[in-house]
Amino acid sequence: MGVQYDGKSPGKGWYFWQKTKALAKTPFNHTTRKDAGRFGKDAGITVGILAGANIALSIPVLMAAPILPWVIGAAAITFAFKYGRDAWSKFGALKETAAVTNYVREQENKWYDKQARKPLATRVKEGFKKKVDAIPAPVIKTLKFAGLAIAVAGLATGGAIALGAFGLVPALAPLAATIVEAGAAIGLTATAATASAIGLTALAAPAAGVATYTASNASILRRDPANSPFKFKKPSEGAKPISQGEVFTPGANGKSFDFNSEAAPATPTANDNALSEQRRKAAEERAKNKKNRDNSKKF
Repeated sequence: MGVQYDGKSPGKGWYFWQKTKALAKTPFNHTTRKDAGRFGKDAGITVGILAGANIALSIPVLMAAPILPWVIGAAAITFAFKYGRDAWSKFGALKETAAVTNYVREQENKWYDKQARKPLATRVKEGFKKKVDAIPAPVIKTLKFAGLAIAVAGLATGGAIALGAFGLVPALAPLAATIVEAGAAIGLTATAATASAIGLTALAAPAAGVATYTASNASILRRDPANSPFKFKKPSEGAKPISQGEVFTPGANGKSFDFNSEAAPATPTANDNALSEQRRKAAEERAKNKKNRDNSKKF
């Protein structure tokens, strides 16, 4: 039975193609070179006999002879059958060689690895996480706040350029004019230069800053989940939880007790009922004996 993954396995066409490639490699393998040569020889002789008989029977002089065409045809069929059968037998043995089997198994393993491999997006994401986690802790903490600073600075700069370009804040007009002059130096119009500057500072820079901050913060939390502001603090190592069947436990001062509300209530058992019945009978016996003693004292 072939290799399977999650209920799936390669089809017959896949196995046929893999065995065909494996057989094509047998003449170049030192373990199967001789067997492949014998098969090729018998197959070549078979094809040669049939081709030669076809050429001979197409010659008018030979076809004109009364018996010769029948003799040529019968001899060709006989020898072609003999060598063809030998070629087929050697081909069957060649398919079962270790070289062919090992090649097909190797391709099966590759097929399995490909099926079991995670999606490309997942592999890229995990690889990126590993690279970020390899950055030293002091550097990653610096990148966290640097990303936040880049995002804020980008938004502020983009807003300042926009306010100056649209004349909303006259004090910022020189900044917008400087952007226009720099754009003209590289062949951009005033509108294109202003739009490019706003886009780079108000969109690209904050996006890069937020991405840096998010990746850095996620790496910090993976290294120490206790730093997450969304998680409760871990219980102290010295705190010992109350057992499920324990109702009272000594408090910190050794005098008070802590009540365990999660303790299971005690339920009477058959032995408890039997014990209660014995106690009742014993109490009745004691009361009867006491009454007899009191009566004897009167007389």
